[in-house]
Amino acid sequence: MIHQRIPLNAQNPDACLETYFLDYLSAYRYDGGAPVIVICPGGGFAYLADREMEPVAMVFNAMGYHAAILRYSCGKYCNVAASVADAACAVAILRQRAGDFRIDPGRIFLCGFSAGGFIASALGVFWDTSWLCREMKQRGREWIGFSQESLQWRPDRLILGYPVINLNEVTDILPYIENFSMGNPNVCEDDYTFYRDEQKYINFRRLENTWLFGNAWPDKRTVEKYCPDLHVDGRTPPAFIWHTMQDNLVFPENSIRFATALRKAGVDCELHLFAKGFHGLSLANEVSALRQSDVVAGCQMWVELVREWIFAECDGGAGA
Repeated sequence: MIHQRIPLNAQNPDACLETYFLDYLSAYRYDGGAPVIVICPGGGFAYLADREMEPVAMVFNAMGYHAAILRYSCGKYCNVAASVADAACAVAILRQRAGDFRIDPGRIFLCGFSAGGFIASALGVFWDTSWLCREMKQRGREWIGFSQESLQWRPDRLILGYPVINLNEVTDILPYIENFSMGNPNVCEDDYTFYRDEQKYINFRRLENTWLFGNAWPDKRTVEKYCPDLHVDGRTPPAFIWHTMQDNLVFPENSIRFATALRKAGVDCELHLFAKGFHGLSLANEVSALRQSDVVAGCQMWVELVREWIFAECDGGAGA
């Protein structure tokens, strides 16, 4: 195992790519470069969920693929452009150093959960937009530009688990829970909390806005500018998506919207909707479970389904 931390953002010392690269590729059917799965954990843009990091990386390693964890800018360092640019830097670095890491530069997957699903899908949709290219250029890398250079940070495929896609399709009513209550310190808590029947609640949509935009009340135009489902085109990478119909935090309409947009754009997509299971299941088994309700036998099959999908994309001759 090759384990390194690669810095991504000079403005945020915590932003890095943490590698879980296979060392002896010949043992995993790859004599040359192997595909790499870059994992973008969730955490509501406030923090990064441990349960969606190393346990998931180990699963992809066991499939015979390189894995890496993207520790993108969140919490006090979060804003939509910076966080997506962290993902772009990660993809570009992996592609540029493919020979060093023995990576197949044409098989770089982004695997995002919840808020990390937003980061992954946003890069898949906005990789060549002027706002992202400007953010990348400001980072001072000689390979950053406004034309073909953006192909360096375009992911080849997307794997999305219960992703935030449309920033309006999340709950407005969430009981006040500490780890979901860390709003931007520059935003008044009264802007995203309220009381009902003497109980304190969070408006999760407004809470997310505080991190992404520094404002619980961004205007409609600003929000829609960054909703991936509204900007899909034929250059968006193919995607594997899974969600549960019981998700009452990030509604399944997010995945349905994105899959519908991909279909209309003629982009390959595989969508799985499971009947049972709440938000944040990760592997949906005992390994990643925070509580017993996170163990959902029916949802555990997403791992085998994505294995088959990756194998078809990587070894079965499927094209982009």
